[in-house]
Amino acid sequence: MSALMKAKLIALILFGAYAVWLVFFSKAKPTKMVFSEPKGATVAFSTSGRSGQVVYTGPEGSFAMYWEFGGGDVIAIIDIPNAATWEAQTRIPLEKRMDILHFIGRKTVEAQTTGGKGTYEIKEKNILIKTR
Repeated sequence: MSALMKAKLIALILFGAYAVWLVFFSKAKPTKMVFSEPKGATVAFSTSGRSGQVVYTGPEGSFAMYWEFGGGDVIAIIDIPNAATWEAQTRIPLEKRMDILHFIGRKTVEAQTTGGKGTYEIKEKNILIKTR
């Protein structure tokens, strides 16, 4: 066996051992982002055919968003103001945007999925409510 092949084999064995150590013995926890839930806030839903409105009401103010049914593993799509237009459309400070969007996502999954077992994904211009 050539020296190059031996070096590759040793590198592969070391990498495998390191991967096993990471999976089974590492105490490191994955980083989890924490968002503050707006106190006293609510999310309400209205339906008109295959679409409707999601209304957020909180201590900072309230605003309505359009939603429509999705396809595949996406149950619904909620249109949201992007970061550039957030304050103009909602009258709420931009620094509260992600807290409010996560609150809307969580409350929508709880109220609109079977047993609250869906997930949500926040994009720049919408929130996707998914089955998994």
